[in-house]
Amino acid sequence: MPKVSLVPYMVRVHRRGQARTFERIDAFDGHTSLYDVFCGVSRALQAEDARIDDQRERALLLDSFDKADDMERVWGTARGGPYGYEADLYDVVTGAESHRSRDQAELVPLYFVAALDGSRDFGVVLFQRFGNHGITGHFNWLLTEWFAEHHPQYLVTLRHIVPESVLDELMDGSLVQAIHFVRFEVPSDYFDGLGGAGLDQLPGKVDVKVRVKGGMPGVRSRVRQWFRNPNRPPVRGLIELQGELSDFDYDTITVEMGPPGATKTVDLGRLGSLRATFNIDREVEKTAGGHPTAESIHRVARTYVEQVLATFSPGG
Repeated sequence: MPKVSLVPYMVRVHRRGQARTFERIDAFDGHTSLYDVFCGVSRALQAEDARIDDQRERALLLDSFDKADDMERVWGTARGGPYGYEADLYDVVTGAESHRSRDQAELVPLYFVAALDGSRDFGVVLFQRFGNHGITGHFNWLLTEWFAEHHPQYLVTLRHIVPESVLDELMDGSLVQAIHFVRFEVPSDYFDGLGGAGLDQLPGKVDVKVRVKGGMPGVRSRVRQWFRNPNRPPVRGLIELQGELSDFDYDTITVEMGPPGATKTVDLGRLGSLRATFNIDREVEKTAGGHPTAESIHRVARTYVEQVLATFSPGG
């Protein structure tokens, strides 16, 4: 049976043309909150029979929607899934066969919860997945459409959050064995003696490897401080090089950790591409149909959303 999991996302708003300057979610345009937007999108979806995304060939229906004004939380359950292809259906008990047409969508109930309180410039959303089924893309499309119609001067973004627990798992308390400072283009003066003079840069990669003695625990603490910053700056400059390497302009940092012969490498420049999930399959009760009960998944999800918020909150 497919496993039940929650995937955390950070939701933010910025003006068009100002992609790195995010607005406060309690009044991103001076008076509208992101909480108001989520409530509006949910009410609009609940009022429809179904929302059809013809481009992605997916259908979405909102079964339930609730909110807590005092905490600015929104949660609900939607049924979503793909259409656009035929399939034969087989009953493994009776042996009976049936057919699904291109116009029939497979609808799987999926839970979501959004924490949108405070004067921060971000909110946190958890979307349930059931095996390979999810509604994140469809919900992102709904938010984008809402902003285009009601707040065209602003854009909304959803990006994966890598919770600190995932970073803990990657680092696993391991000692740092080596640090690689990587530049993706080779300065021409590296090849002046090979006929490359006069070029500003050449394709290739320069990897400066620095072996570490004593595990360098300061690196882990510095990485953690950088990681916890919701406005995380580029990885360039995270660690200042000294001496002969002081002028080396690197693009990313990779860190080798763990015992010799069993090291693992973390590319700090690609943390955002990691897809963190919370496997909650054993934490929820399930219906006879194999899906989590509304009460149990809401209880579990509330705990996880607060944990994710605490990662990026002062003193968290």
